[in-house]
Amino acid sequence: MSRRVRAVSLCEDLQHDVFFRRMLKLLGYRQREIHVVPYPDGEGCGEQHVRKQFPIEVTVTRQKTHHRAGCLVTVIDADRSSVTFRQHQLRESLTGDGQHDRLSVENIALFIPKRNIETWITYLLEVGVVDEDDTYPKLTGHESDCYPAVDRFIALARSSPQPAECPPSLQQGLVELQRIPR
Repeated sequence: MSRRVRAVSLCEDLQHDVFFRRMLKLLGYRQREIHVVPYPDGEGCGEQHVRKQFPIEVTVTRQKTHHRAGCLVTVIDADRSSVTFRQHQLRESLTGDGQHDRLSVENIALFIPKRNIETWITYLLEVGVVDEDDTYPKLTGHESDCYPAVDRFIALARSSPQPAECPPSLQQGLVELQRIPR
């Protein structure tokens, strides 16, 4: 018997996986309803993996087969590029596959932290100003040490207005969160 998947997570690495799996759980998804596309666990480039898999996962999400339905959560770091450039790359991967860009009604969310997810985690844990061009360190304990940051992310999504010092890529992520059905 197959399980009903409500959310598919396409991400670069374990830290992305842990952050966004926690986010989905806080939004009411059960563990068994979340499918994480295997990422290159230390082997290869996570960013390339996401760009390559994106059109495949969009196709499956659009088909809404009985094995997968609901939403696609895509996470890719902007790195030294801009968030707009990463959005363009993902759009190009769709058109290169003969598909159209995301429609406003589709449950396909793009989370693109600038420079990387650690920028968001640092801001959310310290609730202070961060510079999206700086590199912030990875968590020194376990990836799950980001849970308080995810909790704050969800709290920010439920509040209005956003704090003035909220990084622009995080603000965009809060907008993308609205594409995920609850």
